[in-house]
Amino acid sequence: MTKIPTLYYFNSRGRGEGTRLLLTLAGVKFNDVRYNSALTPEIRSKTTYGTLPFYEDDDIQLAQSLAIESYLAGKFGLAGESPIERAKILSVSQAAIDFVLPIFHSDTDEKKNRFKNDTLPRLLNSYERLLIDNRNTTNEGKYIVGNKLSWADVSVFYVVDFLLFKGFGELVNQYPALNFAKSSFESIPVINDYLQQRAQNNN
Repeated sequence: MTKIPTLYYFNSRGRGEGTRLLLTLAGVKFNDVRYNSALTPEIRSKTTYGTLPFYEDDDIQLAQSLAIESYLAGKFGLAGESPIERAKILSVSQAAIDFVLPIFHSDTDEKKNRFKNDTLPRLLNSYERLLIDNRNTTNEGKYIVGNKLSWADVSVFYVVDFLLFKGFGELVNQYPALNFAKSSFESIPVINDYLQQRAQNNN
């Protein structure tokens, strides 16, 4: 029996949203299992490290968001076409964690100010520069690595979308290349449909 791919995560975007976007982009039907409260010992016992996200399909059971995304990107042709492209795509996608984690761990005013005034502008400048440097007549600035859609573009969208969701729009809007890449990605029909459904569910 074929097992429908299943993602286990909380009822939020967090570190599960990249996997949802990759599966949606690949046109894969999947079970999106969401938890609204703390994990029980029973749920923890089913995962590799007792944490979420956790993913399974016919071939694998896998924990850790970056590993899950890397697996799916490779499986669906979104991981690059050469060792250099694959390394660059991984670099962009791994940097996405640096954007997101401080939002959850900035528990003092000092940490919040450092993230907003130092960490976030530095990281956004890096993504903006990579997009500008990669722009040519073939990709028109839509992609951050190479000339075709990749996991890296999913990561860029995820970061910008999440920052807007968390109230950093005034800063994010200062980066035209990033906003153009975001608009290009969300105009993909399957992604647009997913985002509309997500909005209806207030997620």
